[in-house]
Amino acid sequence: MVHVPSFVIGGVFSGTAFLMIHEQVSHRSRLSQKWAVADFAEEKWRDLKANARKTRDIESKKMQPGEQLPSFQKEWNKAVGKLQHALRRDE
Repeated sequence: MVHVPSFVIGGVFSGTAFLMIHEQVSHRSRLSQKWAVADFAEEKWRDLKANARKTRDIESKKMQPGEQLPSFQKEWNKAVGKLQHALRRDE
């Protein structure tokens, strides 16, 4: 007859040893087999993070009140003013 406590402890010990060896072997094989897709994804991820940093830096340099507006905003305001003037004249 099998001694149950010895069987359980032996099973736990051998299962743990198997999992530890399997972890080390699979980790080595993963390091040696780099996928081209993974390299491409890592490169794109780095580019995306760099672009996000640039955008964040640009956004942090917002115009302060009283600074000169860019030309397209001046033109927009001028066009809206003309339209408002034309609408008031028609009343």
